[in-house]
Amino acid sequence: MTKRARIVRYIAVGLLIAAVLGTSGAVFITSMSRMVEQDTKEMLDMIAGQNAARVRSTMLLELRSLELQASFISNYQDIKSDAVIESLKRDVERLGYLRIGILSPDGASRNTSGPDNNLFYREYFQQAMKGDAVISEPLQYSLDPTINVLVFAVPIKKDSHIIGVLRGAHDVAQYSLMLDMSMFGGDGHAHIVRPDGNSLITISTDEFHELFNTHPLDEHYELKDEPGLEVLRTGMKNGESGILNYRQENGKHVYIDYRPLGINDWYLVSYVPVDAMLGRSTDVLRISIGTLLVLLIVFLYLIISIIVSKERKEQTLEKIAFVDQLTELMNWEYLRYKIVSGELKGELSDYCYIIVDIANFKVVNELIGYSRADNLLKAVARTLKASVFRDEYAIRVVSDRFCLLWRTKSAETIKERLDRLFSNLEQLQNRPEFSILQGRQVNYFCGIYPIEDARMPLGTIHEMSIVALDSIRDGKSSGYAIYDQNLHLSLRQKKELESRFDSALQNDEFIIYLQPVFTVKDKTLYGAEALVRWNHPIRGILNPLEFIPMLEENGTIGQLDTLVFEKVCRLQRAWIDQGRPILPISVNVSRAHLLAPSFTEDYQRIADTYRVNPSRLILEITETAFVDAPAKFKDVFVRLHEIGFIIAIDDFGTGYSSLNLLYDLAIDYIKIDRKMIIGLNEGGKSETVLRHMLHMIQEIGMSSVAEGVETESQLSLLATANCTYGQGYLYAKPMPVEVFEQLLDENHR
Repeated sequence: MTKRARIVRYIAVGLLIAAVLGTSGAVFITSMSRMVEQDTKEMLDMIAGQNAARVRSTMLLELRSLELQASFISNYQDIKSDAVIESLKRDVERLGYLRIGILSPDGASRNTSGPDNNLFYREYFQQAMKGDAVISEPLQYSLDPTINVLVFAVPIKKDSHIIGVLRGAHDVAQYSLMLDMSMFGGDGHAHIVRPDGNSLITISTDEFHELFNTHPLDEHYELKDEPGLEVLRTGMKNGESGILNYRQENGKHVYIDYRPLGINDWYLVSYVPVDAMLGRSTDVLRISIGTLLVLLIVFLYLIISIIVSKERKEQTLEKIAFVDQLTELMNWEYLRYKIVSGELKGELSDYCYIIVDIANFKVVNELIGYSRADNLLKAVARTLKASVFRDEYAIRVVSDRFCLLWRTKSAETIKERLDRLFSNLEQLQNRPEFSILQGRQVNYFCGIYPIEDARMPLGTIHEMSIVALDSIRDGKSSGYAIYDQNLHLSLRQKKELESRFDSALQNDEFIIYLQPVFTVKDKTLYGAEALVRWNHPIRGILNPLEFIPMLEENGTIGQLDTLVFEKVCRLQRAWIDQGRPILPISVNVSRAHLLAPSFTEDYQRIADTYRVNPSRLILEITETAFVDAPAKFKDVFVRLHEIGFIIAIDDFGTGYSSLNLLYDLAIDYIKIDRKMIIGLNEGGKSETVLRHMLHMIQEIGMSSVAEGVETESQLSLLATANCTYGQGYLYAKPMPVEVFEQLLDENHR
């Protein structure tokens, strides 16, 4: 080949490479610009969606709160009474209203503050009187013209008739704060507008965008040739949503996201300048492309191809080995690998290890089915993943158990982060797909171990967290515990009691105490409740709280139930032989024992053995034991009644009581939980609720027993509310059988 030919070839190759570089650079810049533009739109869509959901849910929650208050007010003879207004004044402070008012059908109002006036002419009043829950457009606040307000109004109904309207006024500024566009460096703005474009609520620093002010979109004649305007105008009229690139009068482009708010026919419109998002990225891309050399491109392409191929294979293998297939969280083996391989960022002793456990997830599975339960696990996993920062980990351990590795050991920081986490987790059951869980609290428990020694095996760290977790899993609401040596001591004591249980049964270490039950009207001794105590040979008399939860957890509670029942039958047999009166005695029965196949036959056999009357034996079942699946217990209750036993529901009012249970199940006694009695305030809501509950119990032919009666004022209120029986320290504390027999003899001389 001649020199000329070589030069031509080199030039041709150079031109070809230059052409390839130029084309590749142009394609690369265009593609990346599109990707950045798409990411920007997705970010705007996400933030606008979150803002819309936040405003919508807040407004609907306000309406729901007013509806509940209206339902409560409808029970008053005079819905404008001083008592009602005083109650509403407390709601003004608690819920952040400017003021709340009650309107009668003629429009006359009585307010928590300011003068009373007639609002018959207000559109929201007219709509509410038709039975609708209403949110008004911004109105001028009558007490301060500088403030615009949104008025929330709901009808007050009684016996299907509308007897008035409850309305509350919120400062519009409260909702402006929810329209968060801070992610766009202060260049983003948002408005709540009518479908015609008139602005209602704004956070824009220039107050009004050129499109969204006091004029409808149809009146912007100067912009009639702008194609984006027609898309926006038509879309909002048709109730559609979308994102468009709009050119302003100054020639600058903005992205505009418009979507129905879901309140009235309002729209949330969000916009951000295009230059603010794309300018810097475009400059970087151009500089990068200009510095590339042909040879570097070729080598990089080959190297990247090899690396990408290898990385994909490794990612596939890693996903199989280290990713939980259901939740897509990393699994336990991944965490073990990160620690063993030394890839964990920083020292292990910089972290705290947190076990997260979903309480009673088996019950949740039964309630909502396995498919929805899996969806709940996925939602929990996403929430946990959102709680971790860079260099922190969210892991699925197994089933309904997860763990977190947070890079902090500050108790205050842990508490703050866990409070937020619990709040986010507990909101999951408010989603439509989990609506069946509403009214049934799903609790989450966390055991925390602040790692002290970076050389400590992961298994040991996990065990320490389990110790902390076990100390709180019997709680009735979400909570956490941090490991310390005392918890470990408590665990050893628990294991000692667990291992000693069988010998305690054989050695007759379990004894019964009797707490008297009296008639409320005349304080006559009516019966007693049998309460078990463990007479430990070393630790002395143990409170039931020290061993009952343990027995329920390990499944041996049924043996103790049976023992107590047999002791009560033996006691009643002795009273019969001694000629003493036979008073009804109640015994507690656990959920698991009640569902045992031979439960009814065993109890009937014991009663027959001691020749005692089953009608003098009351079986107490805690309300929360069957409220989630009452159908399982219906046949058991019927069979117990056929034998002659009396059925009582214990701790009524502690859970989310279903009134249908009182009709569907064969129940004789309702025992009102002591928390409701302790909370009694004369004339307060608790008294009203209790009176209605007792009246309902009486109307359906059941007897009521108030637990935890401690004061004469409580007794007086119970007497006026027609409560049948009472027990508590006002009457007598739980006492040994011998002391109770003396009381029995004194009351029946």
